[in-house]
Amino acid sequence: MKKIILIIALLACFSAKSQAQWYLGGGIGFGTGSQNQLTVYVAPEVGYHFTNYFTLGGRLSYRSEYNQFGVDPYARMNILKPTSPVRILAYVHSPFKFANDYFSYGFYLQPGISINLGGNAWLECRAGAFGWGSVTYGSSRASGWEATVNGNNVAVGVVFSI
Repeated sequence: MKKIILIIALLACFSAKSQAQWYLGGGIGFGTGSQNQLTVYVAPEVGYHFTNYFTLGGRLSYRSEYNQFGVDPYARMNILKPTSPVRILAYVHSPFKFANDYFSYGFYLQPGISINLGGNAWLECRAGAFGWGSVTYGSSRASGWEATVNGNNVAVGVVFSI
C-alpha cells in the first residue's frame, strides 16, 4: 500500500508540469460481504489525456472481502464534444484480478458518463460490460463472451485534472 501511495504522489508531482493533461482520482466503496462482514473496496486511478477525445489510464483495486487485488488498464473515448459539462464515454479495458487461488482477466467494452462538478473535478460512472473473460478458481477454469450489468461492473468515482 505504501508503494501505491508513493507512486501516486510521484505522478502528482510530475503531472503538475503537464498543463492539466494528467488526472488522478478513483473510487472507494463500503458494504457487507457474503458473511455479513464489512467489505471495503479501494480503487485509485491515474490517466493521461492525449487529446480532448482520447485518454489512456488505469486503476489499481483492492476488495477486502476476498483479499482481491486488481489492475485495470483502459483506453477511453469521449463521444460528445469536449467542452460539454456532461460527457458520454466509451471504455475499452482489460481487467486482471487475483486472490489466493483465483485469477481472472478479460477484454471489455463499457459505456460511461462523466459530469463536471466544477473546475477540474468530474464525477465518472461506468456500468455494464460487453466482452470476453476468463476465470480460474483452483483447478476449475471458465471463459466466454458476456454482456452484463451487475454490481461487479458498476464503478463510480471522482477524478481531478491536474
